[in-house]
Amino acid sequence: NSFNSAISACGRAGELDTALELLSTGMRAAGVEPDVVSWSAAIAACQRRGEWRRALELLDGMRRQGVAPNERTFGAAISACAKGGAPPERALELLAEMRSSGLRVTQAATRDQPRSTQRS
Repeated sequence: NSFNSAISACGRAGELDTALELLSTGMRAAGVEPDVVSWSAAIAACQRRGEWRRALELLDGMRRQGVAPNERTFGAAISACAKGGAPPERALELLAEMRSSGLRVTQAATRDQPRSTQRS
């Protein structure tokens, strides 16, 4: 949807706050519920800025909303941990969680900049 593209564009431009605003209020104000692509785009925006704590907060938030993370979501969160200097245990925990969820760990899933417009 158009919101997903806008979140991705803001993330690529370094406009993290704008991307998160679109996710948190812009979509809902328009009557659009964020899906896995929306959440993944926002997490990827955090990854680009090295904001690993915010990325993990979003990961928790999407779960609370009943949206299951996919390979790209986990990949962006793991990359955020790596780029932002999180303790290595956090990335390893995410990797283990990804595996226990039955998701495949692939090179594409752990790239630094996942494509937010693709679905798994």
